[in-house]
Amino acid sequence: MGQETTGKRYRSPSRNAISAFAKPAHKSASKLLGYGLILDTPEAWQAVASVWAVRLTTGERAAILMAALHSLKPDQAAAIIDHAFAGVLS
Repeated sequence: MGQETTGKRYRSPSRNAISAFAKPAHKSASKLLGYGLILDTPEAWQAVASVWAVRLTTGERAAILMAALHSLKPDQAAAIIDHAFAGVLS
């Protein structure tokens, strides 16, 4: 079986559910989210958005957006939406 580590069986990182079942585009999107969070610059987030636009479906991107918006207070979400679309929705 697996190696014993602090009383629990060791599970190889390469055998997790994401590695086994995620589509390549989803793995790439996950890595990009990590890079965006680590770098946390406007340029990094623009790069994340640009690649997600190519690799993820509209529905997948909308689901990420909804999850992020629902993690905020309503006034915070409204302020971010206003900022994101400033000058665009006129």
